Amino acid sequence: MNDKTIMIWFRNDLRISDNEVICEAMRKAERILPVYIFDPYYFGKNEHGFFRTGSFRGRFLLESVAALRAKFRAMGSDLIIRTGDPAVLVSRLAEQYHVSAVYHHTELTPYENFVSEKTEQLLWKMQVPLRYFSPDTLYRKEDLPFRISDIPDDFCVFKKKLIRDSNVRSPVTEMGDLRTPVILNPGEIPTLSKLGVPASFIDPSVGGRYTGGEEAAFARLRALQTALSNGYHNICPDDLTPWLTFGCISPARVFWSISSSADGKRTGFAGKLVSGLIRRDHCKFLFKRKQLEAKKHDDEDMVKMSGRQKKLFEQWKKGETGEASVDTAMKELNATGYLSHVSREITASYFIRHLRKHWKKGAALHEEKLIDYSLSVDSGYWDRPADENRAKKIPFVFAGSPEILFDRPSQ
Repeated sequence: MNDKTIMIWFRNDLRISDNEVICEAMRKAERILPVYIFDPYYFGKNEHGFFRTGSFRGRFLLESVAALRAKFRAMGSDLIIRTGDPAVLVSRLAEQYHVSAVYHHTELTPYENFVSEKTEQLLWKMQVPLRYFSPDTLYRKEDLPFRISDIPDDFCVFKKKLIRDSNVRSPVTEMGDLRTPVILNPGEIPTLSKLGVPASFIDPSVGGRYTGGEEAAFARLRALQTALSNGYHNICPDDLTPWLTFGCISPARVFWSISSSADGKRTGFAGKLVSGLIRRDHCKFLFKRKQLEAKKHDDEDMVKMSGRQKKLFEQWKKGETGEASVDTAMKELNATGYLSHVSREITASYFIRHLRKHWKKGAALHEEKLIDYSLSVDSGYWDRPADENRAKKIPFVFAGSPEILFDRPSQ
């Protein structure tokens, strides 16, 4: 231990427990400096005119950051909050507090990597290193039984090989006394309006179910454990995705807690929950392999919608297509910001089947609406059927019971 101060730059890891970055920083330095930056990029509009962050996800993020700050304050510390260019603000704070290093979780997406590289360049001028930690996935990248370039397209192949040839690491539990330098200006958490997020109707019944933060994540996890222990079968495998998206709880913590409640068995709904975590990893690593955001199809980017296509888009957007399964899902999305992974596949497939080359506009709407949107995860729901459409293999749209397809999270 020495007199060093290490900055912890929080991104999508808004928790204290099972956070490798915090544990490693506390092991290497006398003090840590917790920082979160609200990046205006995420609250602007994309090329299709939709907000990158809608009110559902925006509110959840604010709650999660507020909860993280409250945890630090309860420990006699604080969380510095700023709004602006992350690279500039992180380097400025590093200079102000004389930090010896900056630690952060790396991401698998292009913009986030660009921000990390820009930050690293500014810090390097000050001779302050930026340390990268593995993405917040269930299976660590270095523990995968194949290289990123060899990630299989088939989820079943990916899952089978992971379970056979790799292991999920145990949650990090070591935490010493938390020490921080004197923080004179911690900053305020901005409001949604100041961030530019539009107000929209929020279903009152969803408010308590989707409360951001680490404590809310653990409360949901405990409810799932109780349900599994009691043999309940009305559990949605996507129940924890909002908290996983923002890192309010780690995938490893969920995995080991669910495995414990199910006596180590990966069958039934416990198996579905674990499969959901592995599917999330598959999407993330597959995205890294394909770099979907950088993939361009000029014919899709340049063609404008006809009047008929615009009408079809509005019907899809409002849940007025006449297809019961699709309409139920889209109305659920508009009212709550929630879609199960099955719903995402079905709504994306329907959109691509009818609007084909304009699929990126549909994906952009999902980005605005979803409470748990993640580029690396959600791109797969659109890119795969779009590829199939180009190959004239338009996916079949299920027209069965909406109640079966679009289960809402368990109470």
